[in-house]
Amino acid sequence: MNNKANENSINFLRGAFILTIAAVITKALSAGYRIPFQNIAGDVGFYIYQQVYPFYAIALIFSTYGFPVVLSKWIAERQDQISIRTLLLYTFFVLSLFGTILFILLYGGAGWLARLMNDPKLEPLIKLTSFSFLFMPFISVMRGYYQGKGNMVPTAVSQVGEQFVRVLCILVFSYVLFLKGYSLYDVGAGAVLGSIAGGIISILILLTFFWIRNEWDVLRKQQPNQKNVSLYLVGKVILLQGFAFCITSLVLVLIQLIDSLQLFPLLVSSGFNEHEAKEWKGVFDRGQPLIQLGTVVTTSLSLTIVPLISKNKLENNRKELIENSQLSFRISLMIGTAASIGLISIIKPTNIMLFTDDKGSLALSILAGSIFFSSILMTAAAILQALGYSFIPISIILSGLVIKALLMFVLVPSFDIVGSAYSTLGAFIWMTVCFIVILRKQLKAPIFRFRSVMLVLAGAAAMTGVLSIHTFIFEELLIKEQTRILAFLQAISGVGIGAVSYIWVVVRFGLFSLEELAMLPLGSKLSKLLPKKISRSFGK
Repeated sequence: MNNKANENSINFLRGAFILTIAAVITKALSAGYRIPFQNIAGDVGFYIYQQVYPFYAIALIFSTYGFPVVLSKWIAERQDQISIRTLLLYTFFVLSLFGTILFILLYGGAGWLARLMNDPKLEPLIKLTSFSFLFMPFISVMRGYYQGKGNMVPTAVSQVGEQFVRVLCILVFSYVLFLKGYSLYDVGAGAVLGSIAGGIISILILLTFFWIRNEWDVLRKQQPNQKNVSLYLVGKVILLQGFAFCITSLVLVLIQLIDSLQLFPLLVSSGFNEHEAKEWKGVFDRGQPLIQLGTVVTTSLSLTIVPLISKNKLENNRKELIENSQLSFRISLMIGTAASIGLISIIKPTNIMLFTDDKGSLALSILAGSIFFSSILMTAAAILQALGYSFIPISIILSGLVIKALLMFVLVPSFDIVGSAYSTLGAFIWMTVCFIVILRKQLKAPIFRFRSVMLVLAGAAAMTGVLSIHTFIFEELLIKEQTRILAFLQAISGVGIGAVSYIWVVVRFGLFSLEELAMLPLGSKLSKLLPKKISRSFGK
């Protein structure tokens, strides 16, 4: 019995690892393609695409992190008591109805939303984006089925395939349309079509798995004594819990949606002409891939520990639950701090390297500070959900969105895009503090050890000092006129020496124990930095 339980735990962690790798790849692709797209379409073209992107992203997150997770959990826990075939059919019906309603609302409300954004030319792009919600039931049900059976490969392959085709089509379509002299709104429409192509590929990949494995015949041969579930219960559980599960993944997208709805109209009302406002909104949107890339490694690493926390709760193992929670936070604290401080230190050459000029570097540096808080926030929310508090994150995040929207009205008229960056940072600070306070109360134990915080601060100080010297050498001694190639050399070398100096300090002085490092990627190599006299429990 113990061997079987151990084998199940190993398979569970292996599946979580597969999905984590797929998530890292897809998020890196999702963030990375925006850089060449901005280089093709310029800041105005980037503004056009980013205005409608949040609507597509909501459909993507529902069908990746929301509904499949709830369905898989139901199948895994009750597959011997219920008819999986009936569950899948009911889930497909519920999600089809939900997706169709969202499609009708978005398609029918496209004109109203475009006018709300103060840009009626966005209406066709919003209508095109609305079709993404029609793919949601197909993708969600098939992914949820396989995940519930413990087979994460179809989900991982479909996620990576979808994102790869999407990125490829976006760049090819936009490049061809731009070369042929089409308007930037047509280029944006081409990018939206690329996203829809990715959704179609995801469905085809999952259907191929279903066909090769003859899954429908397997479902038809289920034991006849299995009970059916009610349509009402399926709808209630799938929709409510699905939204609860994906709310933390939605937070960045919903922040972007508020910027899409408010920033351009506020800039125009503040005195910018329409072209200038579109351009500066596009400049501000440069921060989105930077935040996404900054958080992808942090959350992916820290969240690999969350399945262990769920397991600790089921086994009522309080000691390991607290230790694994603290480990997750130490990971997010370490990498979130490094990503924020490091990016702030080299924001100007990074801006030039990626986006051709240094416009908006101050606003981008403020947004870089959000990486730290969003990393802590997502880790805390995931742990709360693992502990069974699914709806607390929703209320906190909704309050943060309200604060973001209110701060926009106060700050943007006076500080332009810098004000919008401050509103984002302020919302993330508020949400992070709320999560930490509530989680501290639930765990009844410290979340951050004083010594861990001091080590991270020491590492950040070392990295800041090294990068200050690095910047002085490049900008005062070597660079007479900033070019993109020199900016590339400065940014890349800055990342290298900043990371080395930071990691050496935090690992050398024992932020993690030997056993903890063994759980992390490249941990065996990093463990060589530990002095022999440090005990195995030193990082705790």
